[in-house]
Amino acid sequence: MTKCLKIGISGLGVGVDHALRMEKLNDGIITGMFDPDPSKFEQAVCRSKNRDQIIRFDSFEHMAFSPEVEVIVIASPNYVHAAQMEICAAAGKPVFLEKPIGATIAQAQSICASVKQSGIFCQVGLVYRYSPFFRKVMELLHSGLIGEIQLMYCHEFVDWVWQPDWRNSNELSGGALVEKNCHHFDIFNWALRDCVEPLHVSAFGGRNFYRDREIIDNASVNVEYANGVRANLMLCLFSKYTGLEFGFIGSKGKLICHMDGCEKPRQDSIIFYPKDHMCKDRTVYLVDYDMEFDACKINPEAIHATNWGHSGNVVEVKEFVECVREGRLPFCTVEIGLAAMRIPAAAELSIRENRVVTFTGTDHEAL
Repeated sequence: MTKCLKIGISGLGVGVDHALRMEKLNDGIITGMFDPDPSKFEQAVCRSKNRDQIIRFDSFEHMAFSPEVEVIVIASPNYVHAAQMEICAAAGKPVFLEKPIGATIAQAQSICASVKQSGIFCQVGLVYRYSPFFRKVMELLHSGLIGEIQLMYCHEFVDWVWQPDWRNSNELSGGALVEKNCHHFDIFNWALRDCVEPLHVSAFGGRNFYRDREIIDNASVNVEYANGVRANLMLCLFSKYTGLEFGFIGSKGKLICHMDGCEKPRQDSIIFYPKDHMCKDRTVYLVDYDMEFDACKINPEAIHATNWGHSGNVVEVKEFVECVREGRLPFCTVEIGLAAMRIPAAAELSIRENRVVTFTGTDHEAL
């Protein structure tokens, strides 16, 4: 029988959910926790089957160097990731690092340097990289089904009613587009096989509804890539959730992808329309992955109200454990995590300074 990995958690929110999934899969056991807010411990500890044995560390460094911790889940606020990753590099411990990997590009670059210099294993929690749905989307796109991609879009309409204070701070979170939408800009990168650089970003955004917050609550972002592909992301943080939609338009047709995690059973669909289609000429792909969640639903009091989380949450922790045990590189690396931050960071800058941001010249130094 394979031995369970001993898990230490920093940030007792979604990090606990990740570790609980490892416990439920019999791949890991929570042995340590650290959070500067002691009020979070009781609620977090009681959710683990190892609740009576968990060590409550008084510092992240003590946890990272403890022999009772073999792997570390970092789900702390974005702005402390870089400092914690330096400690993990010194301790030589494998890390599951939540997205975005930092609050600034400089912090993300520091993390990449720490990982490269130390050689430690670090998997980034860009969960859609592990989603059966988006892996099917990429399979279709990269097969040449729609030809060469020309245009891409994403509509992210949700209602962020309450968030921790640090998420409402541009300095501590990186801004709404970095914190919320690095996932979606990463999908654009992935669709372009992670090998096409952005050239220009132009964005508009503001606070139209949640005026008591520092971060924006809506935005429109336009991106132009080096190969001439253009992309648009529309964000609204005060809309009733109606699913997540992506569109990819190519030389041979278009792919429309709709994900709605609130539906049970899931109603996620991928629809291909040939370039010269009639209304009925379409192909619908339904991705059946309820078992991904059924096998690993976590209760009680999961961070996500449904207890289900994102598509890919189960696969990402399974692959994390497999990679650590087998000495394999992660599917989602820190370099991918850095690339996922570059466009939203540029978009935040575009909004602040009311201008087009270019990835050359003086802007390149900050991005």
